[in-house]
Amino acid sequence: MKKRIILIIILFIAVGSQISAQETVLEKRTRFFNNYMKEIFPDFQITDGEYFFILPGGCVPCTKAALRFLLGNTHEMTNRFQAVLFSQKTLKHLSDTIKTLHPTTLIDTTNKLDRMAFGMYGIGILKIKNQKIIGIKNLTINDYEQGIIYFLNKEY
Repeated sequence: MKKRIILIIILFIAVGSQISAQETVLEKRTRFFNNYMKEIFPDFQITDGEYFFILPGGCVPCTKAALRFLLGNTHEMTNRFQAVLFSQKTLKHLSDTIKTLHPTTLIDTTNKLDRMAFGMYGIGILKIKNQKIIGIKNLTINDYEQGIIYFLNKEY
């Protein structure tokens, strides 16, 4: 009887491991993102569209120059993105006017966002469709040299 129970437990573990191994990177990031949003911003409803992130890392001069450009073109931000997300820690390195980038600015006071594994750094954009992440892109030096509009419009 004990052997049978042990065998059943091992079988469940093996099946569970196989299922989790089949989960794609975007599926894992979707799960992380959804759990993170529920925990940190429980009143915010995730909808389909693009989400703009300001995170540590990446090309710092590019990030600052891009943010200066976007602050002068907030209509682009408002029309395009569902929300802008950044941490309290990141805000310390930027001007408070960054809060005016978008009507829905989500500031993570726990700074957990800076450590999340979304595959983004610096300025990043996450695209959601049917409650799943379908694309991620980061502002690179190459993108910045071609212009922030190029970055915003380039494919995922």
